[in-house]
Amino acid sequence: MTDASFEKPTLSRETLEQQNIFFDEDFYQDADEEEDVGDGRISYYDLPQHVNTVRQALLNFEGRIPDCWSPHFDHDSLPADYFQPPTPAIEKPDVEGITFETCKDLMKQVEEKRTAWSEADWVHFLRSRLFKSYEDAYPNRTKFNNLFDRWSSGQNICWEELRERPHFDPYLTFPTAPKPDLTFGFPVIDSSDRLPNGFAQETSVQNFSEKILSDLIGAGVIPTVTTGLRIKCNRGSRKMFDADNLCFPWAVFESKRSGLGSSGRERCYCQAANASSAALTLLEGLFRKTYGQLPNDLGPIIAFTNTGAAFRVWLTFQTKYGKHMMVCIWESSLDCIWGILSTSIIIANMHIWASRVLKSRISACISEFRRKRHVG
Repeated sequence: MTDASFEKPTLSRETLEQQNIFFDEDFYQDADEEEDVGDGRISYYDLPQHVNTVRQALLNFEGRIPDCWSPHFDHDSLPADYFQPPTPAIEKPDVEGITFETCKDLMKQVEEKRTAWSEADWVHFLRSRLFKSYEDAYPNRTKFNNLFDRWSSGQNICWEELRERPHFDPYLTFPTAPKPDLTFGFPVIDSSDRLPNGFAQETSVQNFSEKILSDLIGAGVIPTVTTGLRIKCNRGSRKMFDADNLCFPWAVFESKRSGLGSSGRERCYCQAANASSAALTLLEGLFRKTYGQLPNDLGPIIAFTNTGAAFRVWLTFQTKYGKHMMVCIWESSLDCIWGILSTSIIIANMHIWASRVLKSRISACISEFRRKRHVG
């Protein structure tokens, strides 16, 4: 659950590095990608193949943007009032559910209010307009979509389970329990709900049910970031809050308002690195308990940051030396059409990757855990 009394952790790069958590704020680009981006600061080193695959999936814009939108990107430095919507002959009126007029409106809001907005204003703006809930993103969803494609998200969730249970796992050595502005994960399925006939007993459904996740908790795995499910498991009954119904977080978002300078940016990056590292540690805990060691291609965890209009996408993974590294794979600005559009596409790609790729990987691991431990 959210905990208003729990303040965001005070972190520094030095504090993180003492716990083997690092981040590289230079923009990563493959050595064979010739086009320079941003301010030209590029990290030239090889990402692990499985991490680079996710990077390519998130940044896949191919065939997603109608040609008639492209000329407007050339004028992104001009005032918002300059922009006119594409011609009515446009083949596709929206991209990932966002129209040109919406992009223009969002850009105008950012231009006018970015210096006045507080951190809470930024989070509210981005959550309501870009990081939409599953219910808002898919108003015409079906019960079948809910079972397989739904994600959970929460604002200012205190990851209190990590604060209270480090003795269960010696690998839980991150500096402090995170409290990201936004947390994204998979929904915990309440088996008492009326589930669609023919699907309720599917392994991919059962593996994320309260019963199986409670069994994992009893075996020392930490699938949820709050204490709600563990307390319900131990006591037999307890009201589950929305924040309790989120397991195996796979993305986090941290925001800072404009005008804080380099110290504000670094604080934002530190909080994102801490939270994404913690999420990766939980995932590692499941695989380590199941297989006795970590696979070489686990993760990564996705992190988003914005400091004023500046927007970044990061991937956090374990290096071959056992360190957790957060690398910037995308940077743009929300005060331009392209920045808003590209962010929308990246978020849509993220949800596809999480629900179709990562979730099946976690489910297979849980199935193997159940087989070995005779659970469920």
